[in-house]
Amino acid sequence: MRKHVIRVISALLAVCLTLTAAPLTVFPGLELAPRAQAYSMGDHIQFGTYPQSRVTDETLIAQLNAAPKTWKSYNYYSGTGDWNDGQMAPSDYMRFADFFVGSAKYRAVTFSEYRPYFTGYTRSASYSYQDNNGYTPNNVYYFLYEPISWRILDPVDGLILSEMLLDSQAYQNTVYYANSEDWQNTSCNTYASDYAASSIRSWLNYDFYETAFTDAQKANIRSDVALNNDAYGSGAKYNSASTKDKIFLLSKAEATNSAYGFASGSTGNTARLAKGTYYAKAQGLWVYGSGSYAGCSWWWLRSPNLSNHACGVDFDGIAYGGDDVGYTYGGVRAACRLSNLKSDISQSQNLFSETAGGSGTDPAVSETVTFTTDEGTGEAEITFDPVWFAMDSEQYQHGLARFCSQFSM
Repeated sequence: MRKHVIRVISALLAVCLTLTAAPLTVFPGLELAPRAQAYSMGDHIQFGTYPQSRVTDETLIAQLNAAPKTWKSYNYYSGTGDWNDGQMAPSDYMRFADFFVGSAKYRAVTFSEYRPYFTGYTRSASYSYQDNNGYTPNNVYYFLYEPISWRILDPVDGLILSEMLLDSQAYQNTVYYANSEDWQNTSCNTYASDYAASSIRSWLNYDFYETAFTDAQKANIRSDVALNNDAYGSGAKYNSASTKDKIFLLSKAEATNSAYGFASGSTGNTARLAKGTYYAKAQGLWVYGSGSYAGCSWWWLRSPNLSNHACGVDFDGIAYGGDDVGYTYGGVRAACRLSNLKSDISQSQNLFSETAGGSGTDPAVSETVTFTTDEGTGEAEITFDPVWFAMDSEQYQHGLARFCSQFSM
């Protein structure tokens, strides 16, 4: 019997010592059962990271203030005060800086003037929701990069939707009115509501995509063709061309698809309710203030509605015809399709940080495997201590802390 025990433990040790460098394939004298993981519509995964929680701990803020930073401009738009004169232009009144303190990543945000809630408006508190959310000029605010939580809409297709409103952006930065229609510019050749040429499509697939995901995660996001037709049948002339993107907004049809867990009509629906992160509020997100919907906000859909509107989901979960595309206070709820949902927590920076006011903790990870040797079969529970780890469908990179085995002969 002792010889049998030694052989089994030796086999398990071989697995443990190899896990940090080799895929989970067949080792001599040991066969591991594959780890099954099934997802259902409505389940949540974590994938990518983005600034979300506001840092409020004064000791930590002092440490962040002292950290070196390289500031960059958001290049946010503002205008003359007119809705659609086409004079909107980017400027340098709001900046950010990404940096690390230890293993935690932060984003610093500051602005010298308020960001207007419509790109054509001037920069003042009268035309901004930043002050309503507790953010004022000439201060520096810090936000912690945290794992993005995604709701699975279709586990077979890999379609996921961010659970939170991660940012606040205009659908289209420039709007010009002529010939009874709204256009993206004075050339009058593209409607302001054209998703294929929109500012928000570019923002999703450049600014957000490059910020939120590692190279390994980008490789797991599929490029997918999307239809962008007018949601209300106002005429084919308002249809936008089909797009093929990694990151996108849901269409109105998708946001009212019962197969995704939403109510099939445009009525209020709790499955469509969404709240914004602290970071989104610092960008100027509008937030409903009272009653059962307190804290909820409206969010953009990609479907056009006439030349000057894009569809949206209101604070009460009603999918509706949307708002003027120049509004900057609409929430961004990103969507994408993953090739492999099981990579949900792979290579996410700062994955286990608990709060913006404290340090992250890395909980142990236990894996139960079944094994077969020439002496018999049994099970083993191997516990790892992951201090920064990456995990995909075949390879685990962990630091081994301890293991225990239980077997039958």
